[in-house]
Amino acid sequence: MSLSGSPIASIPTLIWAAQVTVAKKAARRSNTLITGTFITGMGIIPILLYSIFSHVSLTGYELLLSIGSGLFFFTGVMLYYKAIETEQIANAAGAGLIQPLLILAFSTVFLHEGVTLYQGIAGAVIVFGVLMVITLKGTKINRKLLPAILANILWSAYWILASEAIIGSGNAAMPLLFSRITTFAALMVTYILLRGKFKKFKSAGLGTQAILPASLSGLLDGAGNGLFGFMILTGLIAQASVFLVALPILITALGYVFYKERLNKIQSIGMAVAIVGAFALAIV
Repeated sequence: MSLSGSPIASIPTLIWAAQVTVAKKAARRSNTLITGTFITGMGIIPILLYSIFSHVSLTGYELLLSIGSGLFFFTGVMLYYKAIETEQIANAAGAGLIQPLLILAFSTVFLHEGVTLYQGIAGAVIVFGVLMVITLKGTKINRKLLPAILANILWSAYWILASEAIIGSGNAAMPLLFSRITTFAALMVTYILLRGKFKKFKSAGLGTQAILPASLSGLLDGAGNGLFGFMILTGLIAQASVFLVALPILITALGYVFYKERLNKIQSIGMAVAIVGAFALAIV
């Protein structure tokens, strides 16, 4: 790994650790849909500022990829914020370690890339570790964390489509901007269609105590996505992916400091196992 590129490549990880921590404060004070919509909308601002310096037009294919990635991101947002509304961000972050394996699986299926024995073993280690992270007492799975895993499946697809558009256009800002606008529009339509059917939607909406953390979380999320897109474009993605392995560690530490969250012994071991597997996969 190039030492000169390392500090820059670590920035998305640091931003996303802060973003998830702040998002938890907003999610537990409001409805999942309202929180996700507000955070996603605020996330448009950094990407829009990034796009001001871009003068690249997207082809029809790249635009479709961007819109498709936005729909995957939309569904992931709904599921992930539902999970952290009640569950620990540390456990949800541990479940996110499945993402490198999912990207490998997508590459194998859709890009017909081969999988080595080393990658297969690393993938198995990740799955075993993640299963330990989402367990309760004994071997019982915490079903409330399953949406976090599903969200990471969808976000893997989001990044694969977005990466294709970014590399194809030679620009990170415009694909991510169209993707984020698509996500926001889908969330707004969903909110309009469903707000009358749930009692929670009949409240004032995003409470005053949730507005500040939701705003900050959205700005951080947009900035993190924009920077990660820049990493894809500039070839720093391999280094950034290695640093992302540390994301659950940072989130676990922040969860302990701000929310007094603790992993039990089995979950802690599972987190360590999954991190080892994800790191082994990232450095291939």
